Amino acid sequence: MTDSNPDLPQLPLKLPLLALIGLKDPEQGNWAALRAIQYRQIHRLSRSRALAHAMSVIITVGLFHGKVPVTILAPWVLAVAVALWNSLRIDRGLADIDRRSMTQREFRRQALGIAGAAAVWGVALLVFTHWGTTADHFALWTLIAMLIAGSAFAMAPAPMATIVFSSITGATAVLSFLLKGELTFAVVVGAFVVIAIAGALSIARTYLAAQIAEAGVVEKSEVVSLLLREYEDNAADWLW
Repeated sequence: MTDSNPDLPQLPLKLPLLALIGLKDPEQGNWAALRAIQYRQIHRLSRSRALAHAMSVIITVGLFHGKVPVTILAPWVLAVAVALWNSLRIDRGLADIDRRSMTQREFRRQALGIAGAAAVWGVALLVFTHWGTTADHFALWTLIAMLIAGSAFAMAPAPMATIVFSSITGATAVLSFLLKGELTFAVVVGAFVVIAIAGALSIARTYLAAQIAEAGVVEKSEVVSLLLREYEDNAADWLW
């Protein structure tokens, strides 16, 4: 369904980077209108995100069960559940964002919710790998890399979410490999994170340009229809 927000067609097709992320107002149009078209679809994939995290938690527990003390592993599982529940609750609160204005507070809350979920996975990278093998370390990073890729896909219109999740988990992954003396793999992880963020920004820019262009076409179509109806009414009056 096309957005009917009157501020949307005023937005430029090529947005500056900071405006695209959400850290700056666009030169034209309205900040709230831009955020609305970015975040209105996120809640629809909440269940898929939850399932991906749940599967990753199960695999992580399988990898480190018997290696990491239960007194550490169990609270971590609970922390993942709480962080994920909070993030999904925030996303569901944005389900009607295209029918109202998005506030700066909601924008910050959504980013902080993502940061909480990322921080819990970062803890696993720094703590669990102390007991696990090198293979376990690589396997855990592979799971997190899949979550990063899933975030870039599910939250493509809103790149801030991918930037926050990728930056936190990527930084802790690089640190964890450096602590293990795996310099080469630390560089590879850093490159992967940069590519994931760049891809998310590119997809978001394309998505927003398409939405803004579509809204402009609809607005022009409505103006033409209005002028045609006015012409027909006036012509009928003159004929009478």
